[in-house]
Amino acid sequence: MDRCFTLAGYLKLIYEFWSLGYRCRRFVVGVPLPGDLFLRHDVDYCLRAAAAMADAEASIGISSTWFVLVRSPLFNPFGADERELLRRLRHDGGAIGLHFDASYYQDQSVGALELAAAQECTALVLASDGPVVAISFHKPPPALATLESHFAGLPHCSQPAFMRDSLYCSDTLARFGHGDPIVLARERAIPPVHLLTHPIWWTGDEDDDGLSKLDRFVEQRELITTAAVARSVTAFRMRLMEAAQ
Repeated sequence: MDRCFTLAGYLKLIYEFWSLGYRCRRFVVGVPLPGDLFLRHDVDYCLRAAAAMADAEASIGISSTWFVLVRSPLFNPFGADERELLRRLRHDGGAIGLHFDASYYQDQSVGALELAAAQECTALVLASDGPVVAISFHKPPPALATLESHFAGLPHCSQPAFMRDSLYCSDTLARFGHGDPIVLARERAIPPVHLLTHPIWWTGDEDDDGLSKLDRFVEQRELITTAAVARSVTAFRMRLMEAAQ
């Protein structure tokens, strides 16, 4: 089944889960039940896309968990615009989690990474004006990928309840590479589902594939960077104006 990777396409996917009897669940450790739908969004590219997706969810009365990469080189969680976008993710019951990238740290022991994650959680609490409820890992090292206990005092998305005991579906590069989630859910008699999405894939032109969406994102980032520098440096702005004449 081909999926339309737009906001309308995302809502259609949710409606299809509803038609099978699924209900949205939070990322809290327990026994996952048939019909549980864990909605996870890893935000590692664009907070604006995440906010647009959160607004779409609110339009049909659902909320989910948004895992934000604090150390992303692509956005600043403490920027004025970004902080407002983070608050929008909390509208109508949305929750904030930490998307943790262990590759930023030299010491790869679990204890050292837990300390680093706790510090990032503290920063995210301040940036988003609210609690951090769970953690997801960005390309985790083996020690984290197989970690069964809480991490930095919080549930994490690699725990058995969400991986081994649930059907895990990810939208890598705007495609479900292991099969359509609805087809898989039907085949396995409505198991718990851990649905991972990345907002960047569900916004923009419906005709774009994943790499094209990234190309457009890079172009937009260049425009934003140019505009920000022009606001800050008069000589740079004047040169741009002269070049445009």
